[in-house]
Amino acid sequence: MENVGADHLSALEKNVRAIKFYQRYGFKLTQKRKAVDDTEEFLIKLMI
Repeated sequence: MENVGADHLSALEKNVRAIKFYQRYGFKLTQKRKAVDDTEEFLIKLMI
């Protein structure tokens, strides 16, 4: 993955496939969750 200078990103909590993809490139799950407006979904934060 090309280095774009990002040290964190967010993914939908239910998007396990994306989370596993980011983890393969060194991102780690954090304890931070944020509700997505007008839904019952959450974003989770991953950090490098």
